[in-house]
Amino acid sequence: MGMLLKIVRWLLALVLGFIAWRALSLGDIVPGVLMLAGALVILPPVGELVARFAPAVARDGVAIALGFALAMAGLAAAGLNPERVPAAEEATAGR
Repeated sequence: MGMLLKIVRWLLALVLGFIAWRALSLGDIVPGVLMLAGALVILPPVGELVARFAPAVARDGVAIALGFALAMAGLAAAGLNPERVPAAEEATAGR
């Protein structure tokens, strides 16, 4: 069971890391950093390092929940950006 959780943590961290990388490449610094922090907490080696400072994160479920919460906070921060215009509105605004 422990090996399966590590594989799930690696895959989830990889997916969230790609999302964070895309946010950073688009210039969304704060959301990208929050999502990247979430992905790093989920990653098992970094999670073990964080667990030294916060022992509750040593459990797999807590690390996944914390990382997912950070990623959701990053997505919320990206959605609350008033300068972001949806693509459909951007296309009609130029006419």
